Amino acid sequence: MAMEGGGKEMNEIKTQFTTREGLYKQLQHSEYSRPNRVPFNSQGSNPVRVSFINLNDQSGNGDRLCFNVGRELYFYIYKGVRKAADLSKPIDKRIYKGTQPTCHDFNHLTATAESVSLLVGFSAGQVQLIDPIKKETSKLFNEDNGNSVTTPGNSVPPPLPRSHSLPHSAVLNAGSKSSVMDRAIASGVSKFATLSLHDRKERHHEKDHKRNHSMGHIFSKSSDKLNLVTKTKTDPAKTLGTPLCPRMEDVPLLEPLICKKIAHERLTVLIFLEDCIVTACQEGFICTWGRPGKVVSFNP
Repeated sequence: MAMEGGGKEMNEIKTQFTTREGLYKQLQHSEYSRPNRVPFNSQGSNPVRVSFINLNDQSGNGDRLCFNVGRELYFYIYKGVRKAADLSKPIDKRIYKGTQPTCHDFNHLTATAESVSLLVGFSAGQVQLIDPIKKETSKLFNEDNGNSVTTPGNSVPPPLPRSHSLPHSAVLNAGSKSSVMDRAIASGVSKFATLSLHDRKERHHEKDHKRNHSMGHIFSKSSDKLNLVTKTKTDPAKTLGTPLCPRMEDVPLLEPLICKKIAHERLTVLIFLEDCIVTACQEGFICTWGRPGKVVSFNP
């Protein structure tokens, strides 16, 4: 195995490492975290996640960074490899009660320098649409799950017009009077009911002919195709060892070129950018690693 290091060296926290293309170095001035920089006690919490967006503003520094740590959600200007992070001035900070952020992503299609839509998912099943620039909460889905989502400011305002919503099929189909979860459950029940009726027709065609005759419109062409696939599917036991399901010893493995420990807790994020690599660990530290030859100077 072409791997550097081993033994005691493997347990040391590295701030730089060398690959065939050159030296990758952790940039201490470009580290993002909670303002107090205290390692987060990650026991029982959800993974730290990171979302990026570029707003193409006039300043030439349009990158924005969002990350969650425990019950907190932060939104910062990301200054990249050449300027120091200012943790004392987040654009937006939110602390939630009764639930924790688990994932989030920006709407890259509608983002501007004055407004950006951020969709946040929570541990209790809620989904919230917010604007961290305007510091507004636009809509909350699945809010009847028994836990509260508390954000700064007043109660949740009325929904935005459809043109301002995220292009997410689940959100667009939710409607003003029903939640995303209600739609998903209804759809699932409908599909299971259709399949059950179809199976019953196969097994008890003669017995249930009259009863099912009035429901013939349910058995669409899509249901017939699904039934055909079910009948002709391959026996899983016979696929073992074939190209469809090869054994482990038949699968080529990619061996690591290097193996370095760069954090005390597990890594939860690895993002490749043009001039750097961004990592995040469960302690709540988002680190920037300058690519070889990309970090020329540093402006405080």
